[in-house]
Amino acid sequence: VFLAQAARESGAVAASAFGAGFGGAVWALVAADKAEKMISDWSTRYEKTFPQAARHAVYFTTRPGPAAFEVK
Repeated sequence: VFLAQAARESGAVAASAFGAGFGGAVWALVAADKAEKMISDWSTRYEKTFPQAARHAVYFTTRPGPAAFEVK
C-alpha cells in the first residue's frame, strides 16, 4: 500500500500493488517524459521510509504492448 500511494504522490497517474505473498510488486502509470524523475522521487521516499527493504527493490520502465487477443 505504501509504494502504490508513494508512486501516486511522486507523479504517477495510477498505481497498484499485487502479489504480496512473495514480497509483492507495484506498477505505476506515468507519462514517458516524467518517468525518470518519478522513479527517482519514488525510490528516494521508499529508501527513507523502509531502508532495509529498499535494498532489494528494483525499478524499471517499460512501454505498453499490444492488446491481448484469443487464438482459436
